[in-house]
Amino acid sequence: MAKAGLKGTYAAPAIEKAFEVIELLANRPEGALISEMATDLSRSVGELFRIVVVMERLGYLRKSDASDRYTIAYKLLDVAFRGTPSQELVRAAMPEMQVLALEAGQSCHVVVPNGGRGMVVAREEQPGTRGFALKVGAHIDIIKSCSGQVLLAFSSIQRTERIVRAAEEELGISVDRGWLADRIAIIRRKGH
Repeated sequence: MAKAGLKGTYAAPAIEKAFEVIELLANRPEGALISEMATDLSRSVGELFRIVVVMERLGYLRKSDASDRYTIAYKLLDVAFRGTPSQELVRAAMPEMQVLALEAGQSCHVVVPNGGRGMVVAREEQPGTRGFALKVGAHIDIIKSCSGQVLLAFSSIQRTERIVRAAEEELGISVDRGWLADRIAIIRRKGH
């Protein structure tokens, strides 16, 4: 049974290790051996072996037959999209994004709040031969980025304040509320 630590928090070591593995592999597209994961996470091979094998059996990790290296499987992305409202949002946004990218000659993306940051959930490349685009899954500064400011401008006052407080806590910053209110007012007035 998990022991309570700080009030309202509980330990679940196996789950914590599983998420450590996912986060490690997210930054290693070439994958990693269990021994490499153990070294990078300062854990023993024994601590990770069963967790990695179970994650593979459940379809969250994939093991290369050629190298025994593990990578993240698409099941994780599938679950994330099914478990959040982003799939419906992306489905509704894509036709509009395609038109915008074509007319503007620029790539565009959709950002949703993710705690105190923004996260790109969809993008549309511009139709030309060169372009600049953010990757799906990229985190952005929700306070200073154009995408983040537009999101804040068209959110309710209460939601905007919750997002700003989360950004301050997560990033250890203090947001100039006057500056942000001026930016939001301009964006609301212009509509973009």
